[in-house]
Amino acid sequence: MKRSLAAACATLALLGCAEKAPPLVVYCAPSLRTAIEPIVANYQSESGRTVALQYGPSGALETQIRLSGRGDLFLPASSEPFLARMEADGLVTRVVPLATMRLVVATHPDETTPVASVAELIGSGIPIGLCNEQAAAGAVARAALEPSGLWTQLSEKSIASLPTVTELAEAVRNGGRLRAAIVWDATARQFGLREIACPELAGAEAVVAVGVLSTARDTEAAVRLAEHLASDGQRERLRRALSQPSP
Repeated sequence: MKRSLAAACATLALLGCAEKAPPLVVYCAPSLRTAIEPIVANYQSESGRTVALQYGPSGALETQIRLSGRGDLFLPASSEPFLARMEADGLVTRVVPLATMRLVVATHPDETTPVASVAELIGSGIPIGLCNEQAAAGAVARAALEPSGLWTQLSEKSIASLPTVTELAEAVRNGGRLRAAIVWDATARQFGLREIACPELAGAEAVVAVGVLSTARDTEAAVRLAEHLASDGQRERLRRALSQPSP
């Protein structure tokens, strides 16, 4: 009887500790939101550990992590330059690849002007929008197009610069003045836009990866969540979600 009572007390004590465990804080790019939320929900259900997702442009999230010195995982839209830079500075202790995305020109589904390249887009007269360079899509687009001078031309033609790639895609989908933008292929599919693979954007890809932060309060739990995201079933789930329209 005494042993049973002691065991029960020990179990309750462990449960109490589990309940008091702080949530794992994950900084995540908005372009990954619809794909990552069901996977995180699955992890919470299986592990009982709460996860707090905080969204923002990848560059802004990096700055937030550096200034606050808080957080457990970082999931930018592209590992370059964000995770690579933070790993070099000792702020990321482990990087786990999950998927890949590539940049495309995306237009409203009803847009009929023929475009097969970024150069043609610039001369087409189609109202163009770009993503702020704090976001991965903007940073990668500039890196791909600046050496040829197309980035400067595109910037001059752009009628809008939005903070995140999801806001940009939504603005194109809504069918207002903005009719075209450079976004991730996954984002174009999620918002039902027409994708155009342009030769100038060949190689403009992003490796989507999750980084374990050196500021993690519970490194073991952070690593377990990263491994859960990278497990075969969840990785495939992520890739499928990135290739499908948003509900």
